[in-house]
Amino acid sequence: MPHAPDDVLTEMAFGNESVRTPRVTAHLRRCVRCRTELAALRDVVRAVRTATAADLPLPPPARLWPVIRAEIEGTGRPPDSSG
Repeated sequence: MPHAPDDVLTEMAFGNESVRTPRVTAHLRRCVRCRTELAALRDVVRAVRTATAADLPLPPPARLWPVIRAEIEGTGRPPDSSG
């Protein structure tokens, strides 16, 4: 077995052990890379499941969007808001 398939590791990270086959179990015993990947995926799942509103980033201030639009449109300056 080259490495455990990503979808199997992802399902296992979510707690779905029904995807674990004897072949995957044997591979995980030998393969540091796959064990590390599974541990990292489990860390992500745990972090997302325990996240609260305080963990979310704050939205950028509204005055930033005209500057971004100007950059994208290539004008280099935000539109005049005086008129």
